[in-house]
Formats: sequence, C-alpha cells, structure tokens
Amino acid sequence: MICYPNAKINLGLKILSKRKDGFHNISSFFYPLPLCDILEVIKDDSLKKNQITYSGIQFPNAENDLVIQAYQVLNKNYHLKPVKIHLHKNIPCGSGLGGGSSNATFMLVLLNNLFNLKLSRFDLLDYAQKLGSDCPFFLYNKPSYVSGLGEKINSIQLDLSGLYIVVIKPDISCSTREVFSKFKINSSPKIFDLFEQKIELTMKKHMNDLESITFSLYPELKDIKSYLISLGAIYASMSGSGSSIFGLFKKKPIVKGINAWIWIKKL
Repeated sequence: MICYPNAKINLGLKILSKRKDGFHNISSFFYPLPLCDILEVIKDDSLKKNQITYSGIQFPNAENDLVIQAYQVLNKNYHLKPVKIHLHKNIPCGSGLGGGSSNATFMLVLLNNLFNLKLSRFDLLDYAQKLGSDCPFFLYNKPSYVSGLGEKINSIQLDLSGLYIVVIKPDISCSTREVFSKFKINSSPKIFDLFEQKIELTMKKHMNDLESITFSLYPELKDIKSYLISLGAIYASMSGSGSSIFGLFKKKPIVKGINAWIWIKKL
C-alpha cells in the first residue's frame, strides 16, 4: 500500500499555558499543503522484523522515526506482523511543516487498512495523540482551528486557493523542546478570533508566538521573513517552532539569492 503524507503550515500560533505534564496548550490555525512524502508499506510473511528504507531528503534520526513509533503503538494491542517500509522524504525534517507527524498519522491509517483492524477515526485519534501534538490534525487534513494539546480540531471555512505560497527552509533544524523551554507564557493570553477570508486583515493579529524565541536563536530566519514581506507577501510567518518561513502572495514572486530549500506552489 502507498500513501502520500502531506505537510501543513500554522497560520498563527499562540501558546496559552503550560500543562502539568510539561506540554503546552495552543491556539492555532492549521492549513494543509500539497507538499507530500511517499510512504509505502508491504506485508511480507517471510520477515522476522520490520525493514525500513529511506530516499529523498536526508532523514537525520531513523531511530526516533515516528513511522516506526506508529507501528509500535498499534503493535502493542494488535500484534501486527512485520512489514517492509519505504519512506521517500520531500518534506524537510525539523522544519515545522509537520512532516514527521503526517508520516506517523498516515502510517496509522495505512496499517489500519492493511491489517483490516477496523479502527474508527475516534480510535485512530487516540493513537495519534500518543505520537505527537500535530498528529491528530492529519486525520482530518482540512483547514482547521486547533487547540488544547492539538487534539481539539474544528474545521473552518478558509480557502487560500489562487494564492502562491513560498516556503523557505535554510540549513537549520530547530529544536522544538529548546524553543518551548525558553518561551515565557503571557499571564493573560487570548485565543484567536476567527481567521478572516481577507488574509491581509489578519496578518498582525495572527502571529506565531514562538517567532521571538526562534528568531533570537537563529536571526537568519527573521531576515527570511523580512525578505518575503519585501517581495510583497500579504502574510508571512514561521510555521510551528521553525525553521520554515512561508509567505502568501497574490502573484508569483521571483525568489533569488537565498541559499536554502525553497518550495513555490500555487494553492
């Protein structure tokens, strides 16, 4: 079986509070992107253990691959047979685009179908929550308001089709743990209002709280955001805890002089 786990961007990200378990409650708008990895899983009765191979963008830490973790959380309850896995990476790692989370969630869905586990979306949501805060979103994969630990997902009417998106990811991998550890919670944080269709009106309201920390650690990212705004972006932001910076444009911009991974697409 083959599937195509896609990326996402955060249109604003507020950190509301720190939980007793050390994680954080958030308020954000998630928007799926047509930038996809390729995940293939094959049942092979001759296998004694899982086999996984990679291609595409270099995967830095196979030992902590969420695809394997997704298999393991289901295997605890369903004693799955070993499988062959191949993951072709198009989504940069450590970018804030949710590539690893998407891989994990798509793996859950694929294994559910491959082994006919008959798990409902509610069941899969429970497993997805165990794998990471971005994972539940990819079970819905529609423009959504996401809150709580990432498990509270409400679809919104937001259509960015017709706009161009530019995503720039320099050779920097941000540590989510480090960024969150340095962030100080506002004593009276406010959740986001509804994201308006006229995205230009929301640019100042819907910012990413983590930018101040990540930009202080990696000033180059702030420069990239300023560059996208100078090109005419109607909205520019860091996605997640970084290191990707994206801009939305009414016309296709000419991007040059940037030594980084760059993805440009009409939505």
